[in-house]
Amino acid sequence: MQYPELDVLSRRRLRLCISASLLAVSCLVSTWAQTPVGSQSPIRFTDITKTSGLRSVHASGGSGHGYYAEQMGAGAAWFDYDGDGNLDVFIAGGGTLPGYTGAAPAGSRLFRGNGKGAFTDVTRAVGLESKQYALGVAAADYDNDGHTDLYVTTLQGNALYHNENGDHFVDMTAKAGVKVSAMSAGAAFFDYDGDGALDLFVSRYMDYAVATDKGCHYPSAQRNQPRPAAAGGMRESCGPLDYPPTTNRLFHNRGDGTFADVTERSGIGRVKGHGLGIAVADFNEDGRPDVFVASDMFPNMLFLNGPDGQFKDGALKAGIGVYAGGLALSGMGTDVADYDNDGHADLVITNFENEPSTVYRGRGDGTFIDASFSTGVGNLGRAFVKWGCRFLDLNGDGLKDLFVVDGHVDPRGGRRPMFPSGPTWPGMNFAQEAQVYLQQTGGRFVDVSAASGPFFREQHAARGAAFADVDNDGDWDALVVSVNEPVVLLRNDSPSFPWARLALEGDRCNREGIGARIRVTTGALIQTEYVRSATSYLSDHDRRPLFALPRPGVATAEIRWPCGAVQVVQLTPGKTLSVKETACRLNTAKILH
Repeated sequence: MQYPELDVLSRRRLRLCISASLLAVSCLVSTWAQTPVGSQSPIRFTDITKTSGLRSVHASGGSGHGYYAEQMGAGAAWFDYDGDGNLDVFIAGGGTLPGYTGAAPAGSRLFRGNGKGAFTDVTRAVGLESKQYALGVAAADYDNDGHTDLYVTTLQGNALYHNENGDHFVDMTAKAGVKVSAMSAGAAFFDYDGDGALDLFVSRYMDYAVATDKGCHYPSAQRNQPRPAAAGGMRESCGPLDYPPTTNRLFHNRGDGTFADVTERSGIGRVKGHGLGIAVADFNEDGRPDVFVASDMFPNMLFLNGPDGQFKDGALKAGIGVYAGGLALSGMGTDVADYDNDGHADLVITNFENEPSTVYRGRGDGTFIDASFSTGVGNLGRAFVKWGCRFLDLNGDGLKDLFVVDGHVDPRGGRRPMFPSGPTWPGMNFAQEAQVYLQQTGGRFVDVSAASGPFFREQHAARGAAFADVDNDGDWDALVVSVNEPVVLLRNDSPSFPWARLALEGDRCNREGIGARIRVTTGALIQTEYVRSATSYLSDHDRRPLFALPRPGVATAEIRWPCGAVQVVQLTPGKTLSVKETACRLNTAKILH
């Protein structure tokens, strides 16, 4: 194979790779893998932010102290709050920190969608205006009343907003008992005990208070002392190892609008880390949902759900806790999907600069095969600090592609000291490009970013990425949330393809069917989707399972509801099929519509 001459960016990445001895060998491969595969891409995104009406600017709220929260960014959640059949979006907006003297930020916003890609700000009208410093968000109908509610992680303690008949929201945090102190990160709703009521899992990054923020810089003996401001008026924050790890939280839904904190008695409280992205699925296929948590510079966590309501961390045994040589990577975002169409849940984890994004193929028994480099993903975007991500079929060929957004935590970017004195580390800019990785036949991914639209040639300090079909045309669109920047809405304008979608309504299971597994068969092609809350980074997504139909013939969908009932329905190309759960039975029953 003839490799093209390395450009300046590739040479910088090569130098970056060489500096990390544990991963140097695979890095040599990654330098050439970064080179664009061609000028054509079957995937195309168009930035429609200006015409969409989405006017939301994230605020890190810094004053130069370098508070840890400034680097965290925020996420967003797609959901239909008013039940009109069109997706709306809540965007977590950050906030202000002590010493901030700029204009008052707008804060988190809720936008009502018209189903065609246009939005109206309804934040004040629905009672969601808040001065809390918001980070992550999850949306779900926790009380099964037919209206989707919101859970927001904030520095002031998390907030649960109950949706009152699709008209307005009421803060039910205190009554529900789910406040949780900072610094919570992600949140996910799921029914861990199978009682039909959605429980709540909260990933926590650290026990944190703004008043005691270390404002770190190096050497450690000089912490809490003033230091020069970085470019853009921000100072470098501490790293995760400057704060002790903490436990995640699990809340059991009592079914009466309140929750019980079962963190300790469930076993969740036995494991500590710096938890960020969350992915929930039945990884060992025993009929109970498990929880994966990406952890920053501590081993990742895989909480396997036992029959007695006890969770045990199986990450190390599963092969996903640490990387080569026992190295704990800097886990940020994550997603779960059956990317290789073998019927088992797989994982992707985004990591820090000079660390690969890791891909793990699920065996279906709670263990995984490291496919980071056999897929090519580990060699892509290596030099970036990687955050929000999602496996999605973006071009309609029946294979899931991968969307990743990036941005550094060090606003100085470029070259910076490795130690207080000594050589410099050739780092990337604070703002960085996002990537689209196209999956090819055989399970290899290639970088088609540069040919997928102008946005992917721009640089943003991106964090959250939330995905939805905002204009109901049968393909996936993307919303990107970046630090101190306006959000960006990307419409998928790839060539059209046959598709079909499901809209699920649970009966005895939870109303939104969270935890359902759908397998769509068209000829020899079988695609699997999981109805899930959260994933990516601090974000939530369009929950309607969407399938490309690239093969001719009848397409059937087998729906396994979380309570065990099974339905088989026939899909119609270009249509959304509403499916209501049949009565849940101990013995599965198939119903053909």
